[in-house]
Amino acid sequence: MLVDVTPPIHVSVSPADTIAYNGDQFKITATSGGNLYIWSPATGVSDPNISNPIITVGAVGADVTYKVTASTIAGCKGEAFARVRSYAGPDIYVPSAFTPNGDGKNDKFIPFPVGIKEIRYFRVYNRWGQLVYSTSTLSEGWDGKLGGREQVSGVYVWMVQGVTKSGKLITKQGTVALFR
Repeated sequence: MLVDVTPPIHVSVSPADTIAYNGDQFKITATSGGNLYIWSPATGVSDPNISNPIITVGAVGADVTYKVTASTIAGCKGEAFARVRSYAGPDIYVPSAFTPNGDGKNDKFIPFPVGIKEIRYFRVYNRWGQLVYSTSTLSEGWDGKLGGREQVSGVYVWMVQGVTKSGKLITKQGTVALFR
C-alpha cells in the first residue's frame, strides 16, 4: 500500500497585529500553500473567502482576533491569527514615563501612532534644551541615551508631528519622565 502524506499547511498573516481607528480600512493578507480561505469572524471583512480581504475597523475599544483557515482541495488545513485593536484616532499617543533598564519592558520612549502614515519628526530635549534624540522613522524611539551614555533620571520635553492617511498634520508636545 502506498500512502501519500501531505505536510501540514503553514499559514502566515500580514499584518498580524494592527492598531487602527474606527472606520479605518486596510488590506490583510494570508499566504500559504492552500488555495481556499475562510476568515472568521466575518464581521468587518470585505470577503471572508479570499486570501487578501479588506478589513474595516470597528468601534473604539474593539479588540478582534481574526482567524484564517487555509485549505487545499485534498482537505489539508492550516490556520493563522491576526489581532486588530481600535483606538480613537487618527492620533499620536505618547507615554508619560519609561524605564530604560534593559528588562525588555518599556525600555524605549516611542510615540504610538494610530492612523498615522508618516512621522515628520519626533524630538526629545533635556532640561537645558539640548536635543538628546531625534527621528522621523515611524515606530522608532529613544533608548534614554545620548552619544551612547545613559542620561539621568528626570523629566524630558518631547515634540512630535505626524501625517494622517488623509494628509492632515497632527502636532503634539509634552514631557516624559525617565526612571532608572
